[in-house]
Amino acid sequence: MNTKQFVIGIGSQRAGSTLLHRILDECSSVYMNPVKELHFFDSFFEIRNPQILKDFSSRQLKRELDRLSGSTNTVLSKQYKNYLRTNFILSNTDIKDVNYLDLFRPCVNESEMLGEITPEYMLLSDSEISIMRRIVGDAKIILLIRDPMERLISSYKLLNVYGVDNPSAVSIDEENLIEHLNNNTQWILQQDQLNAYCDAISRFNRHFTDVLVVPYKKIFKAPDEVIHQLSSLLTEEIDSAKYKDIIKNKVNSLSSDLAISGALKKTIYGRYEAEYENLKDYLGEGFDFI
Repeated sequence: MNTKQFVIGIGSQRAGSTLLHRILDECSSVYMNPVKELHFFDSFFEIRNPQILKDFSSRQLKRELDRLSGSTNTVLSKQYKNYLRTNFILSNTDIKDVNYLDLFRPCVNESEMLGEITPEYMLLSDSEISIMRRIVGDAKIILLIRDPMERLISSYKLLNVYGVDNPSAVSIDEENLIEHLNNNTQWILQQDQLNAYCDAISRFNRHFTDVLVVPYKKIFKAPDEVIHQLSSLLTEEIDSAKYKDIIKNKVNSLSSDLAISGALKKTIYGRYEAEYENLKDYLGEGFDFI
């Protein structure tokens, strides 16, 4: 078991993971791995095909080496060395043979707390989380959640924005989305898993002492409360001024406007009605999750 204190962000795609990475990196003493999503555990347990991680890391490494070969700057920061080394390890080593702590070298001694964020970790089963616990110790877990309908629409938009000059202007093909919903396509079944927050909360609470659940909207609507919660979790003060400056502009946003018909909203809500009720019980009646 590693002796370092890890801070691990999980859940859910399109629920603020990029933003949380930046907040922890710039507003706390947590050393955040420069590879924003390590995909270590979801690849380790083959929730995600391990070859996808190898191929992606190889492309990242090649891109950086090509850039360095044409640069006259020979001074590399420790963080950048960590970025190169992590991609080298993940592209050349079977994930089962990777030592998790090695992915943070040469910056292991830079901070008492080491962190990363990978949304898909929320899909880990009880037995897989138990193994994760043995590898990382009693890590501090931050589970990001978002209105299931908003998250689904944002994820659907993401399918259609690549190569588009103005992603926020992309409209929803309701007929196609309804086809996904009616046919229970592989994509929609994955979205169901990524919207199953309460089950994930229960699983991680069974294995870790500190699990902080952060609703996406609260990051913006109740910054002082989130700052207090993060400070309590990390047992250190979060830089409030930097936090509030960061949230002025949403990171990696595809517009918060649902821009869909009432009929489609009703269909989506009906699919996740039980999850909404469970979240209402967990978050309390006073929180406007929808």
